[in-house]
Amino acid sequence: MGAASAGLLILLLSIFVFDLFEVGRNRFYMESREAGRPAGMGKLVWPFRCGNYFNLVRILFLRRIKTYLWTFLLVIPGIYKACEYAMVPYILAENPEVSSGTAFRISRQLMDGRKWKLVCLTVSVYAIYIPLVFLLAFSVPVGAAALFLGSLFINAYMDAAQAEFYASVRGRALGIRLNGFSFSDGL
Repeated sequence: MGAASAGLLILLLSIFVFDLFEVGRNRFYMESREAGRPAGMGKLVWPFRCGNYFNLVRILFLRRIKTYLWTFLLVIPGIYKACEYAMVPYILAENPEVSSGTAFRISRQLMDGRKWKLVCLTVSVYAIYIPLVFLLAFSVPVGAAALFLGSLFINAYMDAAQAEFYASVRGRALGIRLNGFSFSDGL
């Protein structure tokens, strides 16, 4: 298998499998938040069983393309659009049947005036990696173990923090709680 075919395989797996785990992860965190207890690891595969697999794949692929195209234009517009579309997977976790136009419109509405807060949240959480990288520089075995174990906890913390961020902006933007996982106000 050549490098090009391996790259294509990874791209296809990302589009048709791995991106959907992001929606499942978001569903897990939102339901866990609402229930006050873990929702169960089965939520990670929920996108594959919800009956809207191809709609989810299509919208997540469009998000990927739009973000990449803006990034190719210039890096800063790419980051801006990534922040603007950051809530799309959460919207899909609540409403897998939503149209792409509606998902992007709601995400833009939710992130209007809040993009900098998301950037600050992301930077503040991932700044925890800095001491781990320095530890890696001084002791490769200990640093590598610390970086690996730390990344498990840091990434889970980041996922939970972003779910809380979504719940916060969704509640303020739409004036309703995360309850029932649907936009019942006609957006």
